[in-house]
Amino acid sequence: MDRVTEYHQILRTVVEEYAADWKPRDGTHLEAVTDSQHGHYQIMRSGWKDGRFVHSCLVHLAIRGGEVQLLKNDTEIEWDRELAQRGIAPKDIVLAFRQPLPQHAASAG
Repeated sequence: MDRVTEYHQILRTVVEEYAADWKPRDGTHLEAVTDSQHGHYQIMRSGWKDGRFVHSCLVHLAIRGGEVQLLKNDTEIEWDRELAQRGIAPKDIVLAFRQPLPQHAASAG
């Protein structure tokens, strides 16, 4: 099995496990949304809370160019560590929601 195929399996498993294990106590529920064909894996939250309908994406992971990109994280979980523990190479994990650090030009002379 190649590395990217393995990453798809890891992401599918992790979002399905977390969506099944988390039990919101506010009337909402969690659902894993997986799209292996396009490389998107999400944990969605929906339902009624305090008289309002809630529908939001808590976690969005994507595979792009052989990297696993964390596009959204509205949880306290450190997904980069979780994914590395499950077998994704740390060099292949990108926190895409963070702005890249500016490159400093080398000073002349």
